[in-house]
Amino acid sequence: MREIQDIKRLLYPLVKGLPWVLFVFITSILLVLRMTNYQTPVYEAKATIKLDDHATGFSDNNLYKDLDIFSETNDVLTEVEMIKSNVILLAALDFMPTNIEYYRVGEIRTSEIYKKSPFYVEYDTNRFAAYDKLIQLDVLNEGTFRIVLDSDSLTGEFGKEILFKNNRFTVYQTPFWSSQYGEENLIDSYQFRVNTQAHLLSNFVQGNLFVKEIDKNVAVVQVYFEGENPDRVADFTNAVARAYLEDHITNKMKAAKLTEQFLDSRTQEAFDKLRDAENELESYRLKNLVLNLEQETETDLRKIAQLDIQQVNLNMKKITLDSLEQYIKTDRKRFLELAPSFESYGGLLYTELMKKLKSLESDKIDLLNQFTPTSEEVRTVERKIDDLVKYIIENIQNHRKNTIYQLTQIENEIELATRKLDDLPTREKKLVMLEREFKHYQDLFNFLKKKQMEAGIAKLAQLNFHRIINEATPADKPSSPNKGFNVGLAGFISLLFSIALVYIIQAIRGKINSRYQLENMTDATVLGAVKKNAHLSLDGSLDAVISALLPFINEKKGLKISFNSSVSGEGKSYLAHQVAIALSEVGRRVLLLDFNSRNSSWKTLVSDEQKTSALGAYFTEDAQAKSVLISSKYKGLDVCGFDYSMHPNRFYLSNNFSEKLEGLTNDYDVVIIDNSAYAIAAEANAYLSYSDYIVYVVRHNFTDTKYAKNINCIVEKYGEERVGLVLNEVPKGVNYSGNFYGSRYLYDKPKGLVAKVKHYWESYKNAWNI
Repeated sequence: MREIQDIKRLLYPLVKGLPWVLFVFITSILLVLRMTNYQTPVYEAKATIKLDDHATGFSDNNLYKDLDIFSETNDVLTEVEMIKSNVILLAALDFMPTNIEYYRVGEIRTSEIYKKSPFYVEYDTNRFAAYDKLIQLDVLNEGTFRIVLDSDSLTGEFGKEILFKNNRFTVYQTPFWSSQYGEENLIDSYQFRVNTQAHLLSNFVQGNLFVKEIDKNVAVVQVYFEGENPDRVADFTNAVARAYLEDHITNKMKAAKLTEQFLDSRTQEAFDKLRDAENELESYRLKNLVLNLEQETETDLRKIAQLDIQQVNLNMKKITLDSLEQYIKTDRKRFLELAPSFESYGGLLYTELMKKLKSLESDKIDLLNQFTPTSEEVRTVERKIDDLVKYIIENIQNHRKNTIYQLTQIENEIELATRKLDDLPTREKKLVMLEREFKHYQDLFNFLKKKQMEAGIAKLAQLNFHRIINEATPADKPSSPNKGFNVGLAGFISLLFSIALVYIIQAIRGKINSRYQLENMTDATVLGAVKKNAHLSLDGSLDAVISALLPFINEKKGLKISFNSSVSGEGKSYLAHQVAIALSEVGRRVLLLDFNSRNSSWKTLVSDEQKTSALGAYFTEDAQAKSVLISSKYKGLDVCGFDYSMHPNRFYLSNNFSEKLEGLTNDYDVVIIDNSAYAIAAEANAYLSYSDYIVYVVRHNFTDTKYAKNINCIVEKYGEERVGLVLNEVPKGVNYSGNFYGSRYLYDKPKGLVAKVKHYWESYKNAWNI
């Protein structure tokens, strides 16, 4: 339960300040609505451009992807910066129908009318100097107008040329404007301005253009533009998109044209060099009889290898024949024994002769079996053998000579073939250089011809693979000001501000508003809560305070009760008077001592002729006690007090002040002392020391919380049992103790609708603070 009450007390300033919160909230909303109506609207338009992606886009088609002039590698972020560049923006301004701005001048704001202007201006570019200046044009009637520029004015007619301050221009009426919008709307104040591109770029474009990508990996760019006139905003947005596409095509065509011119000259130059290289290669082949150097070289090397093999064979054969001839010369018999072993080196004739020789040798052996060695038959065979051996020897010698001749011929052929290969590196190097130069110029010529064809295609085919997939259209509603958002924001901020202000004011004011605060801030006992004009109220809040004082009154006769407060205006004098009156009315003898010399409220209780008696004369021994004790209008209540003419310090500082005070109060049951304000008057603390009980008055929503330390000082000095607190002028709904609040704690109900509404509001407001 305590937590709920703590929360309620925390919200008490907000509940109390709710009317101001609502006032600030409603006022802020009304002001924002009014300001929004007069604020210049801002319209937004959007165009979407699809960038070509060479990896997956249209240019990936087989017809285009191998043509370098069409090849594109798009970086979306780069294209975004390209669209925002001055190159594109200046080109976009050229796409706009005019560089002249038209405005209608109103009482509160000036509005751009763009295509809805009732007139248009044509100017001489060579005789116009008022660029980027607002020129006032007041339409006087259907045919005339007045021009105002730099405080100078001139009256002109529609359709007639004007020469004004070195500016030559003509103002025409827009056809069919009057029939569409009415002639009565023609007569008004207008302005127009002839802009340079630099002025438009800095004042119309800069800060209003936004280009962003959907994603850096998605080849789609969105172009946003904001401005005052929706038609102009949409036109410029589309102009930016078209300028970007046109710039893309223009650069491509320009590059293709320059490339084609370059390729034409380079192709002709390459053709001339190719022809010279071809002629030089041909001359070299004819001069050196070169058809295929590689093949010829391979053939010669193969021939030399074969000749080397033949040379080796002939050398072996020669060596064999040399050995055989040597055998013939040295030992004929050994020759005949070895001769069959050399059949392979003697040829067919040698073989046949050897076969015949063996046959004769066989016949000789047979004849020797029949005849003697000296017989004629044997000798005949021997002669044949000798002749055959001679013939074989001659054959061997001839064959050896023939072998030597062949060997000489082969050596000559090898030497000739080898001599042909001696200059092969030089000829091959020269041929390779010529062929390389020829191939280089041939490849260059073929490459340039291919590129020349591609450049020609690109020059003739004005293709653009970027596309505008969403053109900008004039907006129906302005994007700014957003009335709903502004109202919501204003309401939210005003709530925050007003709530913060309520708590700040509450913190700055620092007033005591409840018994709960008193109990938490001080150590004194709270006697009760008293309402305004408590003596007239039926709830007995004043009697509750008196009841709390009765135990002390009954305990001691002549009890001195001091009523105190921190500052003036807290109601201590009122409570002192009412307590004194109430006690006297129940049969007690009461003395009201008014020690507050700065406010002699005691005089309100006596007749006019008695107001001259003052307490100061008694303490200065100029008068007796009986002369300053004045009977009031109420039976049993005597009053006395200081006058303005006497300073209170003269009395309480005297040595016999205490004795004189006792002599003045001995005959009374209760003495009520109306003291000075504790935080203002220095003597207030001195008078407290002569009191038996101290009632400290705190006024609801009036007394600052900082004065609670005064109460704590008094409690610390005189003791908690001698100090009691009274919360004065509490709201009507608070009960006598100050602990509860509501209509059920009120006997005298309010009458009338206004009184009831006020009462219930006060009841609701203060219920949060109990």
